[in-house]
Amino acid sequence: MTQKNVQSISLIKKNSALLINFNRENKLNAIDLHMRDVIWEGLRLVQTDIQINALIFTSEVPGCFSSGADINDFGTAPSIQESKNARLERDIWGVLNNLDVPIFSFVDGIAYGAGFEIVLASDYIYATSQSRFALPEIKLGYIPAAGGSQLIIRRLPSSDAKRIVYTGEPISTDRLYELGLINRIIERKAFDTEIDILCKQLLNYDTKEIRTLKSKFVHLINTN
Repeated sequence: MTQKNVQSISLIKKNSALLINFNRENKLNAIDLHMRDVIWEGLRLVQTDIQINALIFTSEVPGCFSSGADINDFGTAPSIQESKNARLERDIWGVLNNLDVPIFSFVDGIAYGAGFEIVLASDYIYATSQSRFALPEIKLGYIPAAGGSQLIIRRLPSSDAKRIVYTGEPISTDRLYELGLINRIIERKAFDTEIDILCKQLLNYDTKEIRTLKSKFVHLINTN
């Protein structure tokens, strides 16, 4: 296993999977420009390293997956146009939603805003029973900008999706499990074991076949 350490986020190559691990405890894993750059680096690595056959999002911070985008970074670009160009050049959410490997999220605690949008873009979601999920952007006067409003309507019944987007109120793990979004409810202490099992299992599968299968799923979703 190789690891590239940074201050608030790390990329970990484990067997044939790549882990993106959040660790910005003092800011509840709010995704700032630096974290965004590292996520982009991870996505590019998945695209270029054909031996990688899964992407796994997790967090070192107990009780927090991610509180969303760091709003303190808003307006720090030299101009609105430069900020827009940067997003277009590094379209994290476009790449994430079209990635040709399965995406897994291990969630403990809050997954709000961009954190929930990562979950919604995932193929398989593990979560603790105390986790909470929300798209609170409406309370701040803007809309989910990373595809949350489009993803949620695909993943959940219309009535539940609208309530989450229109009210900004959190929804529980239990309810999302009932709706089929959460695949497994597990304890946080089991995360490392489950990740180890998953990574070892992935070694048994042909990377090319996994990527081909995921690409077919993406195509079906995008054409429906």
